[in-house]
Amino acid sequence: MGRYDNGDAIDPSYYNNEFGAYLKDKKDISEFLAKYMKQANGDINVGKTCMFTNTPDENFIIDTHPHHDHIAIAAGFSGHGYKFSSAVGEALCDLVTGGETKEDLSLFKITRPSLQPENKDKTFTKARGK
Repeated sequence: MGRYDNGDAIDPSYYNNEFGAYLKDKKDISEFLAKYMKQANGDINVGKTCMFTNTPDENFIIDTHPHHDHIAIAAGFSGHGYKFSSAVGEALCDLVTGGETKEDLSLFKITRPSLQPENKDKTFTKARGK
């Protein structure tokens, strides 16, 4: 059984990855089991947490470098990027081999407002929820 709650903003230097360090680690799972799977509700034998990195707006970055167009960047896929790997791979291949792609990547531009320096105080790293 797993859970995902989009995580909490954290300082990676002080990340406590021990399952059960936070009340909600066990609470959400136990409440679900108590409601929907009563016979399975009991001690949680093994639990894991994870740390992941997203952009502030939680959209990927798929773009060429703003100052070096021969460098393609793909980042911010934590938690769900694997689902898009074939489409992202195709777009990156187009960018690297032809300098452009037929796909509309405007949502994923590295120059979009939420990634600009004036917004740099937003925390990118989140944890928990697994």
